[in-house]
Amino acid sequence: MELLKRVIVAIIFIPLLLVVYYLGSTPLLVFLGLVSFAAMWEMRNIIQEGKKFYIPVLLIPLSIPVFLLCAVQGFEYINFAIIGTFIIVAGNNVIMNKIEHTASIIGFSLMAMVYTVIMPASIYRISAHFPDYKLVLLLQVFCWTTDSFAYFVGMKFGKHRNIFKASPKKSLEGFIGGFVLTGLVGAIIYITTSWFLGWHIIYAVISAGIFGQFGDLIESIIKRDMKVKDSSNLIPGHGGIIDRFDSLIVSAPIFYFLLIIFEIKGV
Repeated sequence: MELLKRVIVAIIFIPLLLVVYYLGSTPLLVFLGLVSFAAMWEMRNIIQEGKKFYIPVLLIPLSIPVFLLCAVQGFEYINFAIIGTFIIVAGNNVIMNKIEHTASIIGFSLMAMVYTVIMPASIYRISAHFPDYKLVLLLQVFCWTTDSFAYFVGMKFGKHRNIFKASPKKSLEGFIGGFVLTGLVGAIIYITTSWFLGWHIIYAVISAGIFGQFGDLIESIIKRDMKVKDSSNLIPGHGGIIDRFDSLIVSAPIFYFLLIIFEIKGV
């Protein structure tokens, strides 16, 4: 029954996701805004369940303006988002006369805002900055191929396990295999099509093949620290929003920074 749920959701969700990535613009902005909102809701619940202290509910509606600010206006506004979050969370404790765990509450709130809102905003920035290329679509496909290749290579050839305490079953062979085989897919796309520039593919392979896997491990180590299995049960058979987007959340800002730093032109 659980497998059936996973298959049905995948059949519906994956084509819809690919269409949104392809369209970009407003559909992508709205979709990512909803993703950030849901991810913030999940992260707040995870922190409260794992650490047993109150995280201001204000963080959930605050995620929308912070996401729009960073996604539409650009990352030069991150300082405003972080400082604003700090003042709102700390000010809430002052007004509510909450002293215990204040420093931890502020720290976890800032972590939640960066991880579930500001980092996903980079996904939209990629699309907005490079409108002539479907780079978000490319990155997501590479995240999927990396995850799949890492799993199958790890199952078949994995001998060096327990390297990452965040996920003891992951093997070094699987990690390397996911990266190398995704690079091979990138090479095939470059040779057989003219959809992307060579540097687009190289940076996407690095971002998804290395940092996308770290994204999965980062979420795993957070959940282990909080002692939860899934970020939520929002998606039947697949866990929560963060569970489904953990690789993309971390790989997207790396991809965006690489493109910007090395001045890969989008138009």
